[in-house]
Amino acid sequence: MPRDLLPDLDERRMLTRPIECRAGEGDAPSVLEGYAAVFNQETQIGGDQWGWMERIAPGAFRQTIQEDDIRALFNHDSNQVLGRRTMKTMALAEDGTGLLVTITPPDTSAARDVVTLIKRGDVNGMSFAFRAMREEWAEPTTKGELPKRTLLEIKLFDVGPVTFPANPAATAGVRS
Repeated sequence: MPRDLLPDLDERRMLTRPIECRAGEGDAPSVLEGYAAVFNQETQIGGDQWGWMERIAPGAFRQTIQEDDIRALFNHDSNQVLGRRTMKTMALAEDGTGLLVTITPPDTSAARDVVTLIKRGDVNGMSFAFRAMREEWAEPTTKGELPKRTLLEIKLFDVGPVTFPANPAATAGVRS
């Protein structure tokens, strides 16, 4: 599906991988850590008749994680802020796997609830909201194959743990 057929809208991708939840030592807060995105892994977006296969190229997050004021939200809910890059309560880094997210949640009842849900395993996925800034499309070469989209540069708005992840490759957890 060529870019000109897609609306210029913000998108969300949800992935599932174990979230680490580590208790802080003494009075130190818990830390949530996991992958919001995994590089070079194809994921089907949409249905078999109208969707596409998508992968994220290494380096796609490089600029946004250095420049943008990205928030950590639970379930993309701006009422449940868990951290913020510019306040250094969330760190984002690209590594050989993907986009690693480390969040030091606040000492609020909402954040304590999220930590508890992750520790119990009720919440185990991560997600990110974004806009594609640069991408490449490849049309199918065989019947029944879906178009392929490669995200080359992404502008992030938020990342964080989610209840219903779509991709089993993203993770969230609590660590000490």
